[in-house]
Amino acid sequence: MHVRSVKETLAVMVVVAGYRLEGDVHVSPGGRLTDEVNRETEFIPMTRVTVFTLAGQRVVALEFLTLNKRNILFMAPLEKP
Repeated sequence: MHVRSVKETLAVMVVVAGYRLEGDVHVSPGGRLTDEVNRETEFIPMTRVTVFTLAGQRVVALEFLTLNKRNILFMAPLEKP
């Protein structure tokens, strides 16, 4: 039997070489974005991701992607509208 853990959704912006990503990262209840980044895993799962060029042109929208933490230039939480 697979047990799903309860997660909270945080809207984030991530900048990698040449692109800006906006989407959701899922953390444990009361968790922080830094907790997810500091976990001992190589990748951060993201959902509902839109990828933009650094000039702001939309490239693609994805329901799911895994982000290699080594590629992150910076990451910040976003306010949800």
